[in-house]
Amino acid sequence: MSLPNSIANHSYTRRLVLAGTAAAAGGALLGCAGTSNSKKVAAASCVNALDINVKAAPDIPGAIVSDQEGVPLGWTAYPKPYKTVTEPPGRGGTVTTFQILFSPPPTAYDKNPWWQELNKRLGVTIQPNLAPSDSYPAKLNTLAASGKFPDIVYINFTGGAGANAFEKTVSQGAFHDLTKYLTGKGIEEFPNLNLFPDWAWKGTAFEGKLFGVPRPVQPVNGSTNLYRQDWAEAAGVDNPTNAEEVFKLVTNITKGAKNSKNSWAISGFGGGLWAAMYGVPNAWRLDDSGKLVHQVETEEYASAVDFAARLWKAGAMYPESATVTFQQSLDLFNSGRVAFFAQGFNPLMGMMGKQSDLHKADPQAKLAPFALPGHDGGDPVLPMGSGIYGFCAIPSSIKDEARIKELLGILNYYAAPYGSEEYTFMQYGMEGRHFKFDDKGIPTSLDDPKVANEMTLNYMCETGEINFFYPTDPGLAKIAQDTEAAAMKVAEADPTMGLYSPTQVSKGAALDQLGTDYYNGIVTGRKKMSDLDEWRSQWKSRGGEKMRAEFSQAIEKCKK
Repeated sequence: MSLPNSIANHSYTRRLVLAGTAAAAGGALLGCAGTSNSKKVAAASCVNALDINVKAAPDIPGAIVSDQEGVPLGWTAYPKPYKTVTEPPGRGGTVTTFQILFSPPPTAYDKNPWWQELNKRLGVTIQPNLAPSDSYPAKLNTLAASGKFPDIVYINFTGGAGANAFEKTVSQGAFHDLTKYLTGKGIEEFPNLNLFPDWAWKGTAFEGKLFGVPRPVQPVNGSTNLYRQDWAEAAGVDNPTNAEEVFKLVTNITKGAKNSKNSWAISGFGGGLWAAMYGVPNAWRLDDSGKLVHQVETEEYASAVDFAARLWKAGAMYPESATVTFQQSLDLFNSGRVAFFAQGFNPLMGMMGKQSDLHKADPQAKLAPFALPGHDGGDPVLPMGSGIYGFCAIPSSIKDEARIKELLGILNYYAAPYGSEEYTFMQYGMEGRHFKFDDKGIPTSLDDPKVANEMTLNYMCETGEINFFYPTDPGLAKIAQDTEAAAMKVAEADPTMGLYSPTQVSKGAALDQLGTDYYNGIVTGRKKMSDLDEWRSQWKSRGGEKMRAEFSQAIEKCKK
């Protein structure tokens, strides 16, 4: 159970990368006070023992390289496409896949030139089993129950069912241990995979082994808020340095809004902000004695909940914060009714551009990343995610090593680096049909509704999320890097990341709901702060204590 509606919302679904779950509540800070070293806690030692081999990125004009670990490449211009795969990786025949759909199904193969070209490039016939995002968890669980998986299975970790189904089935031997192919000298056979950052591989690890090829994302993602700096300046309360100054800012910020009678500071409870400000652990913390302590057991957690309750009482939160959806939060922000908004890092930074929906509605709107301080004037503590959205696994029923390498070669194609010819094809389609290059060499959609759905089966292990490029405002790439670098310096890892607790899989959802009920009740005044003791007691008795024991045993196993 994690801090409900917060950026720390992955204590049970630990591989969540904090993508959309933070949006309704407000993620945590972007800038940070001071210049302290990172507060990261190393993940289990068995992960650190992996022989991760990362090849230096090619020297491409327009690239900006950060010296801070965990910060993606930035781009001042779209690269001139270059080839990274010289021959089709497939040997003919059919490759079956299980993939998630975030958009309509692709146009049928016989009427789909892009799909036909994909097969030609890969040297196989892709036969997909596509699951819309809403039904993906149920379909994945059905596959897991059947024990009959396609050749490549995309495991989506931005939802609990994906993580839980994977952890349960992998512990039963359902997927290949690919460690020897994806570490050391083995990965050099797959040069595009060899470019993946080490943190993405660590986020993919399960009990010290690699079971798939990740879809990487920056480790601190969804933990960032943009805010209406113009509102804060108008209220005279910008740049807070401690919790009480943040309280003053949040309760007064809408005074600078044009529509102040129908505006609020935050469209959710802001749980992630206050958790970071008070230094709440990232799900679990190892204390000085080596004991695992869950976030709900800490005084920092109590302080964060109390702070949210004070803000609710002061009327600073949207009245429907308990049930507000991501889209509703986005609409409230774009219509000038709330001051804070958070989502995945890349699209969030793009909202600062002059072509954003908010700026089209209000050209004078002034947005900035919100630099949240620690409650006492020091640094906050951000939760570090796994650095992946999910990954592509290969079932253990495939015994032929040549077949395994063929499938990894296909994933190597999907994983082509940003701006390459292969990446451009996978993300933008076929030149002249789906896109054209503008006078700056930027792929620009032709917006032809007749071909709009031809490419919707391309979501696998692409690299777009670990690159910052904003065509209408290229200067945002450096701002995005600096913001991410600041966040990484105060980020803390979950010491149970990549470890297995059967109780977490079986009872995590129920404990999450328990936490949501108590948290929402306390914040909105239906329950008292003193009910936190009852909450803690129920958390322990209904599975929390058993999870602690299982994770502790897994940590000890890693040390051997």
